[in-house]
Amino acid sequence: MPIDAGTPTITATEYRDRIAALEAQRADQLAEVQKVQENVQQTERLLAWWREGQALYGFDDAPDDRPIDIAPNGKKPVLKTAIFQIMREARDANGKVAWSPAEMSQALSERGWMPNGDSAKHIVRSRLSTLCKDGKLERASYGHYALPSATEGALTL
Repeated sequence: MPIDAGTPTITATEYRDRIAALEAQRADQLAEVQKVQENVQQTERLLAWWREGQALYGFDDAPDDRPIDIAPNGKKPVLKTAIFQIMREARDANGKVAWSPAEMSQALSERGWMPNGDSAKHIVRSRLSTLCKDGKLERASYGHYALPSATEGALTL
């Protein structure tokens, strides 16, 4: 079939050149996508780190403009903060992840962070249970609590 005089023609070289140009453009775009994906992953790690810190130091429950006391000047931290700090430090130091209320009470006592009064052990047990119900801790087994597995390792960037 003869080619109409009004129809533009393209040579094999022009086809190859256009394909090569489009392949190069695609390669550049894929490289940009890879960079964006790496940036998103870095942002997700950073976001997890900040969220863990927010939960660890009690800022997630705080009124917007009031700072949280996280044991300045050597004072005893709030119980929630003390529990998270002990769990994180033990996990990072020796891999301990599950805590019974008795073990937590002992660790708090060793640091001088145990609540005051006759019902101090009950307060610790209740706080562990409440943190579990609020999703801040997980029940590792009956009577044992652990940091949520979703945050494990989140501080390693």
